[in-house]
Amino acid sequence: MFLPEQEVVQWVELPYSLPVKLTILSGKHASEEAYLGNLMRLNHKGAEIQANMSSEKLLNLKIALFDETGQEITTDLYAKITQTFEHQPTVFQVHFTAIPTEAKAFFDKSLAPSTLYQLNLID
Repeated sequence: MFLPEQEVVQWVELPYSLPVKLTILSGKHASEEAYLGNLMRLNHKGAEIQANMSSEKLLNLKIALFDETGQEITTDLYAKITQTFEHQPTVFQVHFTAIPTEAKAFFDKSLAPSTLYQLNLID
């Protein structure tokens, strides 16, 4: 019996952080409290976020994504917290569970072409 090899994740530092508003999900229900943060790094499956909340591994989030000017891109980006850091309690990594087309289009447009190929966001 063999386990599949773990994929090496390539993180890409964004040229500027992207504002996000995070809502914690419990089942299909969103909490009424929202937390502000910034998307700092990105890969083809997730992101690293700094936010003014305590993070717990496996917490489900609904993410509102904004561009660098504060213009809303989407309010329907969904993710699960997959990594937390003891030494940085407000920084965590998420795995995207649903990426709407407007978020994918924004990532495609916002990042340098070489970065997009690295992230496998474009062919």
